Amino acid sequence: MICSVRIIASVATLIVVQAAATEEFVWKYGGRLIGHLHVPTSFTVETYNYREGIVTTLRYVDGAYIVLQVGFMYRIPLFQDKDHKLISSTEQATKTIRVGQFADAGLCWREDDFKPTKTSGKTVSLMALFPPNVGYGKVPPARRDEFDRALDSFVRELGPPTSRGR
Repeated sequence: MICSVRIIASVATLIVVQAAATEEFVWKYGGRLIGHLHVPTSFTVETYNYREGIVTTLRYVDGAYIVLQVGFMYRIPLFQDKDHKLISSTEQATKTIRVGQFADAGLCWREDDFKPTKTSGKTVSLMALFPPNVGYGKVPPARRDEFDRALDSFVRELGPPTSRGR
């Protein structure tokens, strides 16, 4: 009896540790550091350059995904189709946070649309004029906190291009 309780406790601990496992994703494109965040592990990365900007998508095996967009000439808010049911929208000093559900599946989505950085008398980069937008979609309710923590961990970078090395 005691042995089976220990096995159950060990398995439960392993599941919790795996569910909470994260890694730092450093978002770069064309030698420029855009930002970084701590995301759930076990994803594949797709990047799409649409000339005026880029979209990077982290895809998970359960269908959930994180989308990272920077540039202009892109539809914002990210989630505005008829199947995206808006639950709340919160304005903050640096960003607007929109939260919702997919109408037919009960899966969750969220996006953080950052606001342009205010500069006074400085040379302004395009990265400051067209801030990033980050979000997640098709996330099961049981994993929502995990993906919320990922978006909350996003740190925007506005520095000069990084060295490409050799």
